[in-house]
Amino acid sequence: MRRDEIQLPPELDERLKEWARHFRDRRRLERCRSIEGRFNPHAPGSWDAGWGDPEAVPSYLPPIVLPRVLRTHACVQSLQKPGKWAITLGFCYPGLQRYQVLKILKKYTGRRFTWKSYLNELEMARLRVWACLDIQHVQTSSTTP
Repeated sequence: MRRDEIQLPPELDERLKEWARHFRDRRRLERCRSIEGRFNPHAPGSWDAGWGDPEAVPSYLPPIVLPRVLRTHACVQSLQKPGKWAITLGFCYPGLQRYQVLKILKKYTGRRFTWKSYLNELEMARLRVWACLDIQHVQTSSTTP
C-alpha cells in the first residue's frame, strides 16, 4: 500500500486540534475574557454607554478532555524533532506564513526544508501519532477485563 492511499480518520485532526488548543502559548495570543475587554473607548458614544457591543456573544469551543489531550501529547512527544515541530507548527500555529514555518524548522531542527518536504514531514508525523494512539488504545482495551 502506497502512502498516498492511506486514509487517516478525521478524529485524528480533531484530537490534534484539541491538543493544540491546550498546549499552545495563550498568554501572547489571546486576551483576557473578562467583560472589561469588550469596552472600546474609541467607538462613538462608548463613554455614554460604558461598554462595547452587548449582543456580541463569544463563540464557545468544545471542552478539552484532559486525559485524551495528555495521551495525544505523549504520542507527539515520542516523535523525533522534525515531526514534533511539524505537528506543532501545523496545528498550534496554522496562521504562520510559509517562510516563517521554514525558518523555524531550520532553527530548531538544524535541517533545511522546502514547503513540500515540510508537508511530507507533517503527514508522516500525523501517521505516526495515529499509530501511537492506536497502540495505546489496543493496550488499554486488552488490559481491562
